[in-house]
Amino acid sequence: MKFYSYQYLLNQANLSQGIQIAMTIVMLIMLCASIFKFLRSHGEVRYRELSYILVVGIVIMVLIQVNAYLESNNQETRNNQSVQLVESIAAKLNVKAEKVYANIPQSTFDGTIVKYGSKYYRVNFDSSGSGDFVLESINLYQPSIELVEAQ
Repeated sequence: MKFYSYQYLLNQANLSQGIQIAMTIVMLIMLCASIFKFLRSHGEVRYRELSYILVVGIVIMVLIQVNAYLESNNQETRNNQSVQLVESIAAKLNVKAEKVYANIPQSTFDGTIVKYGSKYYRVNFDSSGSGDFVLESINLYQPSIELVEAQ
């Protein structure tokens, strides 16, 4: 079971988006070069076909970028909610947020297990959707705990 530190939740970032942007820029440069060659060679077929291939490649890369942006936006929203949850739990326990570790499920925050010191708590949210929650003290049977710190 992995418990993530407050600092780790704050530092989440996505690096693959930069690589995709660089690939799109390279493809745009190649497209410009092939169009220039096509116009300079008075309509030679191979440059026209290369331009078509590059246009299709660029469209695919742009669609991948849009998808990555939407996923990144969703992940950022989830990370911000995780940070707010840890801050709320820390306030409820009257401790610093840096001392609280959370095991947050992928689908929902209800049922999140929180570790503070040697104690474990389960977060149970109010069903009314108000955002209120109750911390239930629990005992884990033979826990296999991995604490993930910020890098």
